[in-house]
Amino acid sequence: METFSPAVQDEYRQASSWAQQLQNKINIAIFGAPKLSVERVTQLDAQQFDQELNLMLSWQLQSVFKYFRPELLTRFKPELDAILHGLIWRYTIARDRPTPGGHIQNVQHVRSVVRAAEAEGKDYPTLAPGARLTSKQKLLFGLLSVGGRWLWARMHKYMQDQGWGLYEQVGRWMMSRGVLVLMS
Repeated sequence: METFSPAVQDEYRQASSWAQQLQNKINIAIFGAPKLSVERVTQLDAQQFDQELNLMLSWQLQSVFKYFRPELLTRFKPELDAILHGLIWRYTIARDRPTPGGHIQNVQHVRSVVRAAEAEGKDYPTLAPGARLTSKQKLLFGLLSVGGRWLWARMHKYMQDQGWGLYEQVGRWMMSRGVLVLMS
């Protein structure tokens, strides 16, 4: 068996790579770009599992602080939950790992496959490491998911503290302002 020179082997690798790219372009032209699809129910199951895990961790954290003043725990509950969500985000999404629910359901956050290929200068979709979320996307995801939950919880607590949920008080407020409220 004869061995080829390194120049011939290098030329063969380049031709093989070019042929593979051409084959991928032909497949896309004929069959269309392959789509990465995950059933929505799988995503919802993973999200539900993550919420349950956060709830369990929150209960454990509350049991740690149960001997402190109870009003202190209720006052800072949104912040404690945000810290838990932030830790889970930091050790999963920020490190290109699935969340615990995503791991069980085999779901992971990735960029659009076609856009990831275009960003890398490829003419065909891929699920290579380039399909992972960018640092900017991870940061935005963390800010919106952790910060959004914290803001919602904080607003909800503020509205409860102000008594906005009580219909009688709202009705009295409206009548004291001269607004006619018709009740059926």
